[in-house]
Amino acid sequence: MFNRLILFVLFMSASCFGADVNNGAKLFDGTKSFENGAVACVACHNVQSSLVISGGTLAMDLSVMGGAIEYTLTNLEGMTSAVMRKAYEGKMLTQSEIADIDSFLIWGSAEPAYG
Repeated sequence: MFNRLILFVLFMSASCFGADVNNGAKLFDGTKSFENGAVACVACHNVQSSLVISGGTLAMDLSVMGGAIEYTLTNLEGMTSAVMRKAYEGKMLTQSEIADIDSFLIWGSAEPAYG
């Protein structure tokens, strides 16, 4: 219960700064394209959320990564996978896109059926 409270507070903090959970879900699953042409997260990653379809299994499941992805998505050096670095080189996400995806991941990790 305490973990859900912390996640809720993080979600509300992200929401206060204009992050959009639904836009983050659309960016994650590829129903909305990234401004700089990056590949959709779902191509390699899965997240357990009612807002998106099941994703790839090439890379780690991001269901519990809300609040912890900004560094990875803003710096090629933060990407541990050579495949991810190559896919995002020259196609980095905007700060708004990162905030929306992070907000979606925070929201998803607090969903009762999944978190």
